[in-house]
Amino acid sequence: MRPLRVIVGALLLASSGAGLCAPETGTRFDRRPMAISDSANDPVVSKVVNRFARCVANSKPQWADRILALQFLSEEQSQAVNKEVSGMSDCFSTWQFDLKMNSLSLLGGFAEQRIAERFGDRDVSRLAAVTDEQLFASAAAPKTTTDDFATCLVRKNPVAVQRLIASDPVSSAESQLIKSLVPHLSGCLPSGLNIKLNRQTVRAYSAVGLYHLLSHEADFAPANAGRN
Repeated sequence: MRPLRVIVGALLLASSGAGLCAPETGTRFDRRPMAISDSANDPVVSKVVNRFARCVANSKPQWADRILALQFLSEEQSQAVNKEVSGMSDCFSTWQFDLKMNSLSLLGGFAEQRIAERFGDRDVSRLAAVTDEQLFASAAAPKTTTDDFATCLVRKNPVAVQRLIASDPVSSAESQLIKSLVPHLSGCLPSGLNIKLNRQTVRAYSAVGLYHLLSHEADFAPANAGRN
């Protein structure tokens, strides 16, 4: 399930002078409230990708939920992401970026935004009590090994995952929270699964896994019956 490479956004890069990138006098663009602006002009690509993905999910919440409900990193999901985000230039209020984004990073950003909007600061600690048997008997049952890895990682330390996806990308807080998840990585990797793990991918897998579990939390009621 290789991520589909998606080229997004970049209109024209300025070679010299801001005037080369400015729209014609009198034109107006309906930019999204969370659009990337010049004030967010940061050379760290992962921060820009995260901001863009969250803008898309904020602009099209029902679409984002439908995308996240598809089989994780399937060709169908990747194609659906590619089709939609290619037309989301209004999530850019600047012409300073020429980005290539993979499906995993975009899905992670979608999940982060939808968790924030749908579940807020909900207590996620109870997800640690969900057993393999309960998970696989529910609608949240992993359909792929990558799905399995994502949900396993969340169940190991759901509170750390919740804090991780609320932290700023490429921040010291993010680094510390990822370190707290490192001991669980090898134990959650299914046999034969070969995935690239770095700060950005651990954050994305964590976000998608938490979104799936929260979306089906009612299925795990027996696991939480004795907890407050």
